[in-house]
Amino acid sequence: MSLGLYTNYALNNYNQSNINTKTDASKSVTESNSTSKTTSNSVDEYYKKLCAKFPNLNIMVGHFSKGAMIPTSTNIDHSPITIDPAYLKKAANDPKVAAELEKNLGDEPMALNWLKNAAKMGGNKVTSLGSYYDANGDMCSAGSLATDNSSSKSSTSLMTQFDELLEKRLKRLKEQRKAENRMLSQVAAEDIRKANLQKQATKSYNNNLFNNLNVNLLDSNS
Repeated sequence: MSLGLYTNYALNNYNQSNINTKTDASKSVTESNSTSKTTSNSVDEYYKKLCAKFPNLNIMVGHFSKGAMIPTSTNIDHSPITIDPAYLKKAANDPKVAAELEKNLGDEPMALNWLKNAAKMGGNKVTSLGSYYDANGDMCSAGSLATDNSSSKSSTSLMTQFDELLEKRLKRLKEQRKAENRMLSQVAAEDIRKANLQKQATKSYNNNLFNNLNVNLLDSNS
């Protein structure tokens, strides 16, 4: 089963016009309407800086027009993160925009782990993934999910272990309750025995007292 994954951006607002890899960064930046060689060079330098700062991310530069699908990769841990040239230019010339972009890029690994765990909890796995930052810095992602048979087996195994543990605990509680009931019965029986002994002792005492009283009366009458 394949299922699309999307964030807060409408993917159907784009048609792919050009996607450039890291090696084509200079060309893609030039195509983003750079007005001077100086500006182009500064954007190039900033792009290199991003790649150096986030070496584990597959950062690309590219533009989409309406209706296009974002490029994805089955290499989930190195999926393409495409930045629109216009947004890259803004980040290269505005520290605030750069800070926002770099924060988002820094959060990518954490977001990926969250996505993997969320999929795994549903018995699925992420099979492809890709992200795109448009000219305004809005980000969207696309990808697909598939049923994770190993995860399903693991979940079944865990449930079986849980059921066995629960059954053992219930059995132990029943045995504990039986032992407590036996103890209470023994205590109750002991209390009854003591009560009977007390009764007998009281009765014997009263009989002795009565007999002694009669003897004293007889002696006084003699």
